[in-house]
Amino acid sequence: MRSDAFHHGHGAEFMAQSTIASKSMTFGEGGSALAFAALAILSIVIAAKAYTPEYAFHAYLFAAASAATVFKIFDRYYDRPAELPPLTIDGKPEGELLVLGWGSTQGALIGGVNMARREGIEVSRAHLRWLNPLPSNMGEVLARFDKVLLPEMNLGQLALLLRAEFLVDAVSYSRVRGRPLSAAELEEAITAMAEGA
Repeated sequence: MRSDAFHHGHGAEFMAQSTIASKSMTFGEGGSALAFAALAILSIVIAAKAYTPEYAFHAYLFAAASAATVFKIFDRYYDRPAELPPLTIDGKPEGELLVLGWGSTQGALIGGVNMARREGIEVSRAHLRWLNPLPSNMGEVLARFDKVLLPEMNLGQLALLLRAEFLVDAVSYSRVRGRPLSAAELEEAITAMAEGA
């Protein structure tokens, strides 16, 4: 009887472990780790063949930095949850306008959305932490809004991706000029989009 209880408990433990979501390294994580590992090895070879001690020292420094980067990539991979957290929305969970950002636009987005809200515009905001893979609820979040504004510090690549993958008419507000977006210019873009201009 005791052995049945043991096997039953062991089976339940095995089942619990097998239901844990597995994760795999993204192409960016794996490719970056491989590239930095190759750079570390190449730097060690270069340091060994260097003609001057100063050059060898700098090559060893680069090798150490590359190796540290590989460890940081793996550390971040192991810290990342198997399933990414869902996209959260600041404001109403559905409505007329969603301002969706990622990366360095976060501060300007928060400021611009807050300024627009003070002007009486109903606008929600979301910020992506990961682009690959995108959050699992991304499609349903986008579908709950009539308009999506996507401020980007590039030529609008994320807007193209969202249009292709989720068939949503995301409006790109892209700027490539060597300085960050401002909250005031985003507030103007939000106002213009909310008013249908």
